[in-house]
Amino acid sequence: MAWIELHDTLPDHHKVIDVAQALNMDKDLVVGKLVRLWTWALNNREDGAFRVQDIGTIAEVIRFKGKPQRLVDALTQHHLLDFDGDTYIIHDWDERVGMLLARRENQREYAKRKNSLYSDMRLTKSVRQRDGDICQYCGKTVNWNDKRGTDGGTYDHIDPYGENTLENLCVACRSCNSKKKNRTPTEAGMTFIADSPLWQVYGKNTAINKSKKRHEISAITVPKPYQDDDEDDVDDLLRRRAGAGAYMRENGDNPYARLYDEADRVIRVSFKCAYNRDATNAEVECLSRIAVLNEKTDLIGEAIRRAAAYGARSVVSYVSKIVKEWRYQEIDTEDELAEYDLWQSVLNGELEGCTEDAIKQMQEHRERKRALRTGGAYGE
Repeated sequence: MAWIELHDTLPDHHKVIDVAQALNMDKDLVVGKLVRLWTWALNNREDGAFRVQDIGTIAEVIRFKGKPQRLVDALTQHHLLDFDGDTYIIHDWDERVGMLLARRENQREYAKRKNSLYSDMRLTKSVRQRDGDICQYCGKTVNWNDKRGTDGGTYDHIDPYGENTLENLCVACRSCNSKKKNRTPTEAGMTFIADSPLWQVYGKNTAINKSKKRHEISAITVPKPYQDDDEDDVDDLLRRRAGAGAYMRENGDNPYARLYDEADRVIRVSFKCAYNRDATNAEVECLSRIAVLNEKTDLIGEAIRRAAAYGARSVVSYVSKIVKEWRYQEIDTEDELAEYDLWQSVLNGELEGCTEDAIKQMQEHRERKRALRTGGAYGE
């Protein structure tokens, strides 16, 4: 569908008024005829140019009943058309519609890439193998059988005008894909879910053979492909993602499924002790994913015990909340957790102490741990 930007001052622009007087027309009628000419040119004269012998076409397009030469003379005299000796060109056409035409061409290329993407089974399989069924923007498990709903699985181009490559593609739910539109994540105000050196990427409904163990199907973990940060450079984002793609091409399936085995074992034992019942398979799967995704396998048992002590109605929701807080605070060991609990007791007024000192100690702890994790020097 053709469209063009119009300014609200157009009906009262001096060029429109002058042409209306020259052709003895109402100025609103002139505006309508100009819009008709411009929108017609979008599809039929993308360069905005008409040969001298085409002036009859201009008159026909805008439904001008007088002599075509009188029309183009008036438009040229008042700078709505330019004339270079043998060609009439709509005035400031490149400036008026250049970005629109470029966008249209990009959309054509995007549609072509999309069609070729879905015919490249090897590429889409690699994207699914890396991202599984997890929307990389909101974290929900997508449904590949849902072809219309918001939870349906799609493949999103991170750089909307980039190539069909493993690094430039990710799994996204239809809702996030629609929200992002033809924009980069930064332009759309969206971030990725991955925020740990080991990135759990497969969800449960990727499974083809339901009799297989979940770890053989869904516990794929790869080196962290990118970080959520404030950088605006999509090229830099794609470079960071390239590490995950290169790793998969070189190594295939990742052996980190053992992390899920360990998480499952801890979860089942801790759950039994805390709730005096066995955890359901769904609870184990969700809690295991929380533990590995946040690198808190060693603390997941304590998180479950705290959920029980708090009387949480949803174990998974409560554990997810406190584990994310521990991740933010860079809490990785039981000793660090005990120290963090002490700071929290001071902040909550349960223990005497200076709250400002507690806040400062928590901040210094985070900065020190992050410096160690990123290889930087503490205090830089």
